[in-house]
Formats: sequence, C-alpha cells, structure tokens
Amino acid sequence: QEEMLKLALDLYKSDLLVWQFLLENQKVQRKWNELVKYGNEALELYPTDAEVYYYGGLGYLKLQDYTKSLELLSTGRDLVIEDQELLSQFYSSLGSVYLKTDNWSECEKSCEQALIQNPDNATGLNNYAYYLALKKVQLDKALGIIQYAVSMQPNNAIYLDTFGFVLFQKKQYQ
Repeated sequence: QEEMLKLALDLYKSDLLVWQFLLENQKVQRKWNELVKYGNEALELYPTDAEVYYYGGLGYLKLQDYTKSLELLSTGRDLVIEDQELLSQFYSSLGSVYLKTDNWSECEKSCEQALIQNPDNATGLNNYAYYLALKKVQLDKALGIIQYAVSMQPNNAIYLDTFGFVLFQKKQYQ
C-alpha cells in the first residue's frame, strides 16, 4: 500500500487527497520521521490545509520536538473550519505537548477543549484520564472519563491499562 501511495504521489503531486492518504498511512504505521518529512513537503504545497499541519505536528510530537510540534499544531488548529473531530484531535495533541513541556494548566485546558469539540474522542478521553492520574488530581473525574473510553472500546489494551492506573492512583486495588 505504501509503495502505491508513493507512486500515486509521484503521478499526482498536486492532489491534496493523495498527500492526506500518504500522511495517514505514515501515522498508522508509526513512521514518525517519514510523517514529518512528507508533512513538511505537503505544507509547502498546501500552507492553509489544517490536516497537513495536524500530521506534521503529531510527527514532531512523537519525535519529541515539542517546539516545532506546538508551532504546527497551534497554527493548524486556527485553520480548522467546521470540523469538530479534527479540532478535537488538535486539542488532544496540544494537551500532550503541554504535558511534555510541564505546562499543566494549558494541558488541562487543551484536554477539556478536545472533549468539548468531540466528547467521543476515545484517544482524547484516555489521554486526559491518564494525565489526571499521572498528576494525582481529580481522580474521580479521571475514573469517569476512562470508564467512558473503555465502554466505547472495551478490548483496547491501552485504555484498560489507563483504567488500571487510575484505580491504582485511587488506591482501589480490588
């Protein structure tokens, strides 16, 4: 599939949809260096496309370049038009950047905003619950949040791990 996407990109370099498919493929395969590389190339062609900024910002987040991630995610967030799901993804990723850069108040605001935009953003729910548990604050809220995420995806090992972590932080060992 990746080879086909690269071939399609060679043939249709000016087609935004091809770029978005390629970027999504890199994300799914967790190829963060390639995501950043292709994201930067796509930004040169599509400097006003919010989704391209999201992919680039996510790639930089995963590569721990928080300054560049924050720059791209903040810019891209401001370009989103009438797409609450995408806006929720931006805010959730910004929450992660702020956590990693020890800015708890902005992390919390971003996580809350992610859930306002899309209350069913399971990844956003999981991350926020984990961050609350990590900080050992609002543990009842964290429990409610992660229970909702698990109810949507009961077999998701990451969400179940967060659920266990929240219970551990609440000292509910049974």
